Amino acid sequence: MEATPVGLRVRRRARELFELFADGDGRIAPRELAYMLGYIHVFPTPSELTRIVHFYDSESKGEVAQLDFYNFIAEDRPHEATHRRCATRVLRASEALRNFIIGAAKMSGSRSGRSSS
Repeated sequence: MEATPVGLRVRRRARELFELFADGDGRIAPRELAYMLGYIHVFPTPSELTRIVHFYDSESKGEVAQLDFYNFIAEDRPHEATHRRCATRVLRASEALRNFIIGAAKMSGSRSGRSSS
């Protein structure tokens, strides 16, 4: 993600959300990811949740590391391979989370950029 004001806000929002739901070990377990997705009213099945974690877990530890989470958020759009390897609902859940974070970052920027009269 580029170092623009929006990019920096997105990283900050991603970090805040990660820290809110992770238990302090630098990783998001499937249970924690379920809470995170539930926060934005996305409720994947246990199987879908496992697939989401597996897809973004670059170390094959059954959890999503903080860096993997940030890399996912920083992607502009899913790669074509993502569509082939992830079920549609899994991809939608992942994208909903990403869009929520980016939207929150953009909204916080527009609020802080308002001039007072």
